[in-house]
Amino acid sequence: MLPYGSRGTSVIDLAGKVLNNGQINASSQLECTNCQFIGGVVDDRLSSLIFNSSNGIMSTKDQLRRALVRLSRLFCPECLSQLQEVTLYHQIPKMLMFSVVGQNISASKIIKLKMENRSQEFYIKGIVYHGGFHFTSRVITNDGRVWFHDGQLGANCQYEKRLSEFTEMELNTCNERQMSLVIYAQN
Repeated sequence: MLPYGSRGTSVIDLAGKVLNNGQINASSQLECTNCQFIGGVVDDRLSSLIFNSSNGIMSTKDQLRRALVRLSRLFCPECLSQLQEVTLYHQIPKMLMFSVVGQNISASKIIKLKMENRSQEFYIKGIVYHGGFHFTSRVITNDGRVWFHDGQLGANCQYEKRLSEFTEMELNTCNERQMSLVIYAQN
């Protein structure tokens, strides 16, 4: 997976390797929105790295929604409507990452993950950008400050401005590089 070591490594492949989950941590089931049919529960392994899986996604918030609730190829045995597959985490992860390589979507500043009896907010904490065979990043601190980091320029980060001063679309690019990975965490 990493044939060149640290040089030429895909940040998405690296994140996938780090966040790889071999344990059952979720379940999914088929549901009918027309007649309320519910299929059996199936154990699932769900990574904290969410990939874009379909067209029409406008934001990372939409990307999460589509990853957890998607149309099935199967039809309801009771009313013949198309079923949807709903996936639920057994335990809400502390961090979520979104692969947005080559997508024209915006980075939502806050994402809410709803569970059966509660919900959890995730706040944007970092964005990795790619361009010119080189990655740079923005780091967002708990107090809402946005810092730019380019490892080729040294270990120091440069303060840009507060997150509230950025539009979600402004976060898509940084110094002519495109957003490729968006990182969220619980506060």
